[in-house]
Formats: sequence, C-alpha cells, structure tokens
Amino acid sequence: MRVEGRGNVALLPRPRFTVSWGSAVAADERVDFDSTPSTLRGAKEFDWLLTPRQMGRRTIPAQRFVYFNPAARRFELATSAAVGVTVAAGDLVTEDSLAAAMAFTDTASAAPPDLTVRASMGSAAGHSWLRAPWYVALLLLAPLPATVGAFRHRRRRPRRAPGPARRLRDAASAPRLDAAALRRLAHDALRERLGLDAGLALANESLVDDLRHEGVTEATARKAALLLQQLDAAVFGGDPPAPVPTAAELSALISAVDAEGRRGGAARGRRRVAHVLMLVLVCGATPLLARQGDDVTKSWAAAHTAFAGRDFELAERHFLDVARLRRDHPNVWANVGAAAWMATDTARAVQGWQRALRRAPLDRQSRDRLALARAVQDRGAARVPPVPVQLPPLLLLAVWLTGWTLLARRAWAGQAIALRSAWLTVGCAALLIGAAALDDLQRATDVAVVLRPEPLRALPVLGAELGAAPLTGEVARILERRGAWVHVQLDGQRQGWIAGELLLSLGDD
Repeated sequence: MRVEGRGNVALLPRPRFTVSWGSAVAADERVDFDSTPSTLRGAKEFDWLLTPRQMGRRTIPAQRFVYFNPAARRFELATSAAVGVTVAAGDLVTEDSLAAAMAFTDTASAAPPDLTVRASMGSAAGHSWLRAPWYVALLLLAPLPATVGAFRHRRRRPRRAPGPARRLRDAASAPRLDAAALRRLAHDALRERLGLDAGLALANESLVDDLRHEGVTEATARKAALLLQQLDAAVFGGDPPAPVPTAAELSALISAVDAEGRRGGAARGRRRVAHVLMLVLVCGATPLLARQGDDVTKSWAAAHTAFAGRDFELAERHFLDVARLRRDHPNVWANVGAAAWMATDTARAVQGWQRALRRAPLDRQSRDRLALARAVQDRGAARVPPVPVQLPPLLLLAVWLTGWTLLARRAWAGQAIALRSAWLTVGCAALLIGAAALDDLQRATDVAVVLRPEPLRALPVLGAELGAAPLTGEVARILERRGAWVHVQLDGQRQGWIAGELLLSLGDD
C-alpha cells in the first residue's frame, strides 16, 4: 500500500490490513521524500506477507486510511480500490492459528498435535534453589568445621568482666565488703540499668520520682531511696556509725528494679504486641488463603468448561486468572498456551508454553507445541536447554559439601588445607557461574515475546529509520529500556527499538 501526501510522511502509522481468506503479516516499510524550499511531501509504502488459506479467485477489499488534513482542519478518509487476485493450488503452510489449520485434513501428513488441556494443575516447579536463603546458608556454613579445625589452637579471647549487678550478687556469698564498695556497686548497677545518677538524684531528693518515671513501683523506689541513704550515711556520716545494708539486700533491690524498669516492661510489651500481631495475621490470612484457593478452583473449572465448549477466548482468560495465583505450576501455563493458541492469540500462546517449559525443561509436550509457531523457538533467546531446574544447584551443593567435609577431616587431623580449599573454591565457582546462567535463563527477566509484528526502528523515536518486522510470537532479548521504547535483539543478530506495549514479558510479572 502506498500513501502519498504533504508533510512528514515518515510519521504515518501502518494501516490495519486483514482479509477473511488468508493471514497477513506486516513486512517492510519504505519512505520517499520529495522536499522543496517551499513544501515537504513524499510517500510511504507498507508491505504485507499474505498467506492464503483458500485457492481460487479472491478479492482484496478496499482499504481505508484515516488522516488529518491540516488545510481543512479535520480528519478525512482515503479509500483504495478493491483488487482481484487468483490463488493457485499449493502446499499447506503452517499458520499462526491452529483453529483454521484443524479444519484441514491431509492423510499424507503427520497427525495434528494434541492440543488438549491438562486436567490437573500438577505440582509446583518454581525457580532453582540458587537464591533460596536456606541454600545460601548451607553454602556459607559448609567451610565452618574446616575453619574451626584449622584455627582450633588459636588463643581464646579473655572473658568479659562481669557487670556491677553480677558483682553485687556475687558479693552476697563472698566476704563482707565495706560500705564504700557496696555503695559504688549499687550506684554503678543503677547507672548501667537505667542510666540514672543515683548520687545526684539523692542530693536533689528526686530519686523516688526518677525511679517511678522509669517504671519502678513506688514501694521499690522508696526502698531504694532508703537503702542508698543508709549507704551514704555509713560512708560519709560520723559517729555513731549508721547501719550498713547487706549485699544480699542491695542485690535483691537491683533485681527488683531490673524487673520493673521501663526497658524490661517495654520489651515485654513489645513481645506481647508481636504475639498479638502474629495471631491477627494468622487469623486474617487463613480466610484469605481459603478464599484464594476457592477462586482458583472456580476459575480452573470454568476454564475447562469454556474450552470444552470451544469458547477459547473465555478459557484463556480463566486460565490466566489461575496462572496469576499459581504462577509456579507448569501445567497451568501449558493450558494458557493451548487456550490462547486455539483463540488465535499466538503471542500469549508462546508466552504460556515458554513459561511452562522454563519451569519444566523436560516437558516434551510444551516443546513440541512451541514448534507450531512460525517464529523460531529453538534458537537464541527462545531456546530452553533440556536440563532439570534443580540439577545445577544440586550438583554444586553436593560437590561443595563433600569437598569441605573431606577438608574438615584433614584440618582436624592437623594437616594443611589451604591449597586444596583454594582449588575447591575455584572449581565450585565455575559450577556456580554455570548454575547462575541457567537460573537467569529460567527466570527470563530480560526476555519477552513480540505481540505484534511492528518494524524495528534504528532509534527510539517515531520518525526513525525502519527495519525488518519480527514475527508474532518471536522471542526477543531486552538490551535496554528508554521510556516507552525497548531495545531488543532477535534471532539472526537483528536489533532495534520497539514500543514496550508490543512485548509480553516471559519473567514473573
């Protein structure tokens, strides 16, 4: 189709082109400018690859193109003439939609693929263990026994000196201390526990109020004031000497202050609040999970009913609802792909089968179904190696744990392990790199499916030079994002910019 006019024709959008007797795939676009000092005009040509499904005399209907006329300041309609074509007999070509292909029967060809949906959701098959907390913890703890064995003769660090409260408690069973030593221990214990200067508080006659402010009961606060006043009188008083409180009395007082103080009470309060919140979360999550499971069951049953009734679009929507809640179930994504393919939604079908295959790489049925798409699914970013998801991390863990177990035996026997541990680390690092590469391939965070065959652009702008158009369902690797534009790389080293809305992510979204 050729569109001519005045203005920047490079910005003209591709018209919508469909015929009832074939499938059309967008191809190249060409722009031809004819500029003069006074005006800018040109033409833009759009190509389609038309694959007929029926032979005989056919008609390409008149095409409509809506454009804005700046001279008249309104939208106008341009219409082309109908074109008659003759379609000769030929071989059957693979189509994007199986719905039309199922009507064709060829006894000489292979049997049509089995596009039944799976009856059960099956078991979950999430991502590999490589980023699981327990897996990382095992890798980090494995060298610990060998390290302890290598440094078992290292000098122990001196024990930390006991605090004033502990020394005051020990003094109750030790030889009797003088009043000055007891006073110093009691004041230090209060300062350590509450940050309170007991001597200054006694001088200001505010000790009882300060202790009450810290959460201590009135009886304990008054007893503390009395005992500390007796200690001051015994240390600084004259004749006759005042009675000196015993270390046991002071230790019991400090224990009571510690139990009633604000920090202890706050900690207990925080624990009670945490327990209440945990109980509320459990009670609130239980009906939510039950309701979610009920929604999944209803959507799963509705999807099967719609598929059996050949309402494939409705089945696709219900299977997608289930997949959003059970994203780690390969069977669910396989059913999404089957329903989408029957509903002529090629991109969503490729997305469903790719996600199913990346979670279960040994699933032969999903791999065979991907071969139905015209876009290549066994090369480049679309290729999924037939390697079980958990095999690389399991192999890495086995080698790592076995190696460090043997090294621990050598270390506890007094033998050197430095060189062997270095070789083990290097070998496992190579295994880790390979496992990480397969993990990234399975997660597919930078891979997407092309939704519609819009031409790639050299720059992320509408007026940029146009390139080849990818096929619907083609898998692209995302190199860069810039606003609404995405820089992608396709099979055959094709690169270019495409609108982000034309891509379906293969990663978790």
